[in-house]
Amino acid sequence: MKLESLTLIILASISTLFLATEAQSLPAGVPSQPCGTLSNPSPGALCYTVIQGGGKVAAGGGPKLFSTIIQATEPEYVIAAVQTELLDRTGNASNPTVHQISPGGTASVVSVATDKLRELKQIKTEIQVKAKGLAGPALIEAQAKLNTLSEEERTYENVVTATTAAGNDAGKFKVEATASSRSCGLWDSCGSWVHYNIYVVRRYVGNPIAAYNRAFLVAQDAQKTIDKLVAEQQASKPASISRKIFTYRDGKFIHQSDTDWLEKRDDGSESQWVEVGQTSNYVQLFDSSREMKVRIFSSRILWTDNKSNDWKPWPGSAGRWQE
Repeated sequence: MKLESLTLIILASISTLFLATEAQSLPAGVPSQPCGTLSNPSPGALCYTVIQGGGKVAAGGGPKLFSTIIQATEPEYVIAAVQTELLDRTGNASNPTVHQISPGGTASVVSVATDKLRELKQIKTEIQVKAKGLAGPALIEAQAKLNTLSEEERTYENVVTATTAAGNDAGKFKVEATASSRSCGLWDSCGSWVHYNIYVVRRYVGNPIAAYNRAFLVAQDAQKTIDKLVAEQQASKPASISRKIFTYRDGKFIHQSDTDWLEKRDDGSESQWVEVGQTSNYVQLFDSSREMKVRIFSSRILWTDNKSNDWKPWPGSAGRWQE
């Protein structure tokens, strides 16, 4: 074996041993992965960051308080725990202590994600209501868009559930230690120092807003498509006929209120009629003074007396409903 190869193997072995020793030297309760090394983590994944704490008081110097505030600063992580590891302490120095200075609770990102889920469901409901009036190929296309939106909604709902489960923040902490000058002899004094690591255990809660933005784009696409389909369907429908005034050769029938109708003839005479029913094809009126019934269709009128059901064309009744 060549010396170069042997050297590389030895160096690699030393590096592996160093990494293993470093991982094994972590305090109990600290996860194995530094937060900077997490790749595509899932909500609930734990990692740690390290902050160096402490300091030194020189000989003759006044007492010092070494204090570090720990709190969640990134929306994708909450604080799970804080613990210390003493590195060295000399003289009049205290061990580091951890104090909770504000209570924990649900991270704000959980509330935001829950509100966004409620908003997404409301948008979907509004789109579904619009799609109910569609038929045929338009309904099939709309349903495909709604199915895609439902899948995206379920995905986002799972994200919110995972974020909620992981989103309990332990609160705000303060890590403190003190040091003061100490007397080493009759005429002199010596310095004191303390050094320690602060391990901040953090829990990944996910990025629910990014997931919501994806779902919202799908909702926007579905809404735009269904709005277009509804508009196209409405444009293809024939204009609705207002059954208020029917004009024929010798006069007109005018709807006055409720069931009351007035027939005004060109010769100046008038007759009062009462609406007794209607279908999609005609309106049926009754004149009690003449015991006569008429049915007004879209372009003609039929009539009969009240004792028979023999419908005949009304003389000169060819006409139309006024729009």
